[in-house]
Amino acid sequence: MNTVYLPTAVIGNGRILATVGGAGELMTFFYPHLDYAQNVHEGLLGIHTHEHGFSWTFEPMWERRQRYLNHSNILRTELLNRKAGIHLTVTDIILPNESALVRQIEIKRTSAVGSISVYQYFDLWLGGHRWCNSVQALLNDRVIVQWFRDFWMAVGGTPFDEYQCGKSDAGMWSNAKDDLYDGSLRGQQLEIGAVNFAIGWRLPLGQLHRTITFAIVAADTQARVLQLLRKHRHSSVHDLVKRTHRHWGQWLASVTVPDVEDELKEAYMRAALTLPLLFDEQLGAPIAAPEFDPAFVASGGYGFCWLRDATEMMHIWLKERRRQQIRSFITWVARTQMEDGSWLQRYWLNGELGPAWSTGEFNIQWDQTASVIIWAVRCYRELHSLVENANDAQRLTRVLWRMVRRAADCLSERITVALSKSEMPLLGMDLWETFRGSFVYTNAAAYRALLDAAWFAQERRQRRRSELWRETAHLIKAYTLEHMRSNGAFTRGLSENGTRDEIIDSSALGAIVPFGMLDLDDVAEREIAIQTVRCILDKITVPTAHGTAVLRYEDDKYAGNMACTMSTLWMARVHFRFMQWCAKRGAQAEAMKWFENALPFLNAGIHGTTPVGIPCELFKPDGTAYWAPGHAWACAWVIKAIDEFARAKQLCDAEGNA
Repeated sequence: MNTVYLPTAVIGNGRILATVGGAGELMTFFYPHLDYAQNVHEGLLGIHTHEHGFSWTFEPMWERRQRYLNHSNILRTELLNRKAGIHLTVTDIILPNESALVRQIEIKRTSAVGSISVYQYFDLWLGGHRWCNSVQALLNDRVIVQWFRDFWMAVGGTPFDEYQCGKSDAGMWSNAKDDLYDGSLRGQQLEIGAVNFAIGWRLPLGQLHRTITFAIVAADTQARVLQLLRKHRHSSVHDLVKRTHRHWGQWLASVTVPDVEDELKEAYMRAALTLPLLFDEQLGAPIAAPEFDPAFVASGGYGFCWLRDATEMMHIWLKERRRQQIRSFITWVARTQMEDGSWLQRYWLNGELGPAWSTGEFNIQWDQTASVIIWAVRCYRELHSLVENANDAQRLTRVLWRMVRRAADCLSERITVALSKSEMPLLGMDLWETFRGSFVYTNAAAYRALLDAAWFAQERRQRRRSELWRETAHLIKAYTLEHMRSNGAFTRGLSENGTRDEIIDSSALGAIVPFGMLDLDDVAEREIAIQTVRCILDKITVPTAHGTAVLRYEDDKYAGNMACTMSTLWMARVHFRFMQWCAKRGAQAEAMKWFENALPFLNAGIHGTTPVGIPCELFKPDGTAYWAPGHAWACAWVIKAIDEFARAKQLCDAEGNA
C-alpha cells in the first residue's frame, strides 16, 4: 500500500473504523480493531453512460459536496455530473456495535437520456495482505464474499445486475477494474491470489431514479459474515438512520456544549463526535488518528496509541464522566508500563510496541510518561466519578498509585542523577519526534507531573516521596529557567551536545499552558512568558482566511510546512490564561486586549479541518490542504480551547456589566 490516503471524513463505532474521500471513495476499513487490519486498498464509485462512457466520481467533471447528517457520524455525499446529467446521493452508515457499513446510493437523472450503470469497485487486502486472497460471487444470494485466513468480508444488498471477480495485477485479462471501462462486466465468479471485484446496477432507459442499498460486513468466519450480511442487506435505511442518530444522540448527552456562537458549537460537537471513532472499545485504547499513510511514505504513520495524545483525549472524557472508557484505558496504561516505570513512544492497541524510532536510553519522549502521571492523578482527584463503591475506590486507587509511583520515581531519578553529574536532564526526543536534546516542553511536563505526583504521595501519607518529587520538580524548573532562554524568551531547549537550541518552537508555550511552570504572579517569570509569546508571534505565525495560525517551529519542513492546529489553539489558550490572570487583578483593559488577541488564533484553529469539519493535525493557511484528519489531540484541544473561550467571555461579560 504505497499510497497516502487523505480522507475528508471518518465514520465508525469503536469496533470498526472507515475513512471516506470527498467523492465517496472508501479509503480504509479497519477491522477487527481500529489499528489493524486495514482491509481496503481501493473502494471506488464509477458511472457509465451510453453518451459519455465511464468516469470515476473523483474525476474533475464531478461536483462534490459532503456533510454529516445533523449531529451524528452518518455521512452524506452529493455527486453531480452536469455533462452526463447524473446526480448521486451517497449515504454511509456504520451501525452501532456491529462490524457493518451500510451504503445507500440514490441515482437521479438530471438530463441523461441513455442507460446509466453505477459501479462499486473494490480491491480488498484482507488482513493487510494482497496475496493469497479469494473472492467469489454467490449468485443465489447476489453476494460477493472475499476471505483471507480468518478475515472475511461480504458485500450485498440490492441485487446487482453485473459483477466481475478478477486478478488485480495490471494487465490481467480478468482485472475487474479494467473491465469497468466499457460499461459491461464479464461475470467471472471466482478468483484467487491478488484479487479485486466490481458490482454494478443499471438505470434503464426511461427510468428517472433508482435507490441502491448494500452492506459491507466483516467477521472471522464465512458463517458469521453471511449471517451478519443477511441481517442488514435488506434493512430499511430510514430505520438504520434513526437507530444510528439515536446512538450518537445518547453519546452527546454527556457533552456539555458551552453557550457560544453557532460556529463554535458546531466545531465543538464535531470534535466531540470524532473522539469516540478513535477509541477501540474492545482493546481499551485510542489511536492518534486513522491511519492514512500505511507504508510510511510521507510520515511514520498515525494509527497507533501515543500516550500524550491519548491522555489529552481522556481528559475530555473525564469531564464527560465516561466511566467505562476511562476504566478500560487505566487498565491498558497500567499493563503497558515499562519495568522502569516509563512508557515508550507509541503502541499497537493490543499493547505491543509499535514501529518506533524514539527508543533507546537517550531517545525516549519523557513528556509521554509525564502526561500519564498528570492524567492519572486527575483520575484520582475525580475518583467519585469512576467508581461504584468504597471497595472499588480502594482497588482503583491502588492501581493509580502504583502507576504514578513507579513513573514519578523514574522521572525523578533521571533528573537528579543527570543534574548530579552536571548533565542535561531528560535527554531524549522532542514531542515532534524530530530533535534530540533537552526541551522546555518536556521539562515543563515533568515539572507539573512531579508536583501532581507529590500531592498524590501526600494523600497516600508518603511524605518522603512527596518531598523528593516536589524538590525534583523545582530542580527541573530552575535548570530550564537557567539554560533554555534566549533574549528573555524560551526557545526549544538544548541540543544533544548541550548547546542552546535557538529555534523558536510553539511547544515552549507548554511552560504556560497547560503545565504552568511559569508563575504569572512572579514578575520575572511573567516577563519570560510574555517574551516567549512575542517571539512565537513574530517568528512562526501566518495569516489565514479565518484568523492567524501558528507553525510548529521555525523552518518546519514536515508535510509541506503547514500550520499546526494544536499550536494555533495553544496560542489562543495562552492568551485566555493571560486574560484571566489580568481580570482577576482588576486590569480589565489589559484583560480585554488579551481576549481580543486570542480570537484570531481560536478562529483559525477551529478551521484546521477537512471540508466536513474533522479536526486535523496540520493545515495549509490558504485552506487548500490538510494532514492527519481525525487527530485526537487536535479534537481534544478544539474542545478545551472553546471551553476556555466561553469561560473567558463570561468573565469579560461579567466585568462589563459590573
